[in-house]
Amino acid sequence: MLKRLVLVALPILVGSLANAQNATPDALWGGTWNLNVAASKLHQPAVKSETSRVETPTTTTRTVKYTLSGVGADGKPLNVTFDGVADGKPYPVMSNGQQAATVVWHRQSSTRYSAEETFPDGTKNSVTFVMAPSGKQFTGQSHVTGPSGTYDETTVWDKQ
Repeated sequence: MLKRLVLVALPILVGSLANAQNATPDALWGGTWNLNVAASKLHQPAVKSETSRVETPTTTTRTVKYTLSGVGADGKPLNVTFDGVADGKPYPVMSNGQQAATVVWHRQSSTRYSAEETFPDGTKNSVTFVMAPSGKQFTGQSHVTGPSGTYDETTVWDKQ
């Protein structure tokens, strides 16, 4: 379940990265985002809900911060945090106070990002995120490989 949460949480970090790597913060990525479970194509068992709050960095910092909360497929609460720097190095993703994965980000443009996430068991998630022209929705296309197999999924996030 922890892997599932972290995989779904990845799109939220991209919002912070957009702001941290531009000279001017990109307001499209900052704010509160809800996972649109109905529009997403999630690997089962899927989360029931997720909401993320992305802190918009200033123009003088490359700090990346977000919090994510939700309800897992098992009905238990989910809590994920990220506090790192957008500098191409791996930083930990935390869940309930423990490291759940590491993530390295790559900026392709102000509306497109990719990331490589690695879990302690060797599972890897390669994901690309694209912001819609309206700035009110973005999608994540993931390809996951690991001891449990290989699968693809699509996450859709709506701005609150």
